[in-house]
Amino acid sequence: MRSTRRNNAGTTSRPEPQDHATSPRTPRRPATRTSASPRPDSELTLPQRLFLIACRLDGGVAGGPHFGLALNAAALQSLLDQGLVADDNGKVRVTARPAAPPAGWLEADLLARIADTERARTWRRWVGSRDRTARGIVRAELAAQRVVKVDEGRRLGLFPYHHVTLRRADARRSALAARDGALTGPLSDVSRDGAALAVLAHHGRLPRLATWSERRAAKSRIGELSPGLGPVPEALRKHVRDRRSSDGSGG
Repeated sequence: MRSTRRNNAGTTSRPEPQDHATSPRTPRRPATRTSASPRPDSELTLPQRLFLIACRLDGGVAGGPHFGLALNAAALQSLLDQGLVADDNGKVRVTARPAAPPAGWLEADLLARIADTERARTWRRWVGSRDRTARGIVRAELAAQRVVKVDEGRRLGLFPYHHVTLRRADARRSALAARDGALTGPLSDVSRDGAALAVLAHHGRLPRLATWSERRAAKSRIGELSPGLGPVPEALRKHVRDRRSSDGSGG
């Protein structure tokens, strides 16, 4: 496949770089129902909506270096909100095994791994668990649901890449509106899903979500939204902080 493609405007767009850890093999995908028709916005999972707000209208995904951590955190938040996991003195404990896998592939994969682990681990540990594969799992699920289109190829015949194109810009607009409403609207009107999108995108440092001045202005609102979401946002914040500190020191 060619390493560049033509968008609807006729201009050439760059392929999205492939995550090295996802290229050698396909991520584990829990059994799930797929449909020939696109899934309504109301049925999109939290990781899927977080993925969509990182999508560019001209193609590709601007997720940034901590995108996998943010997606894992979104999956954990979803499991927590569904009552499938709970906090046990700072560690994640499975509270119930659902009759069917959770709606999202990433949630189902994460829940299965948490349940199969003999010793309970911290929220921070699960945020960072296989974070390099999280992007590929959510991307493949959205493609299966026809929310995005994924073109695969190899650059210079060697390096795999995936180029993501939105099929449903309305789903992205809906996710953006929920996030923006949580940051700027009346606090009493903020939904839990909108709060999670805003907080996890902020702590995951997703690019293009806000300018520096806007992030600074939203900092107080993030502080108001985070406590109501439980332990996940703080786990993500600390993981990103420590990783950036490690990268900055050359370690």
